[in-house]
Amino acid sequence: MPNSVQPIISNLNTVIYPVSVVLAHRVLIVDDDPMICLLLGEMIEQIGHGVCGSASSAAAALAVAAMHRPDLLIVDAALGEDSGYETVAKITAARFIPHIYITGNIHRLRNLMPGALALEKPFKEAALAMAIQLALADWPPATG
Repeated sequence: MPNSVQPIISNLNTVIYPVSVVLAHRVLIVDDDPMICLLLGEMIEQIGHGVCGSASSAAAALAVAAMHRPDLLIVDAALGEDSGYETVAKITAARFIPHIYITGNIHRLRNLMPGALALEKPFKEAALAMAIQLALADWPPATG
């Protein structure tokens, strides 16, 4: 989405973007809580993107990413017994994929990864839409 795109309607529950400027991207959700995956998937689709898969572990995330080649990763920083950071590093080793961390402890994440794009749970759809816009702002990089 271009940086100049503004929501048509924005309130606490709904954000509506002009259909002509929303470019659908395929998002992989990685979170060990199935309810978070479900709710996040609904939010992503409401914003105008698609969910190409969800995973509850690092191993599942690697498999789904290899199979579906997502445009964006949204990953729980504390992925059960796995590390969301390490999971992102493994997935993006072959090719860079924009990513957003979600976390219940933003201060810990900021200490570990100061420049990371992250949202603290719980968050609203408008915050997710903005984070997606930021993550994808310069992606894919210009060639030439």
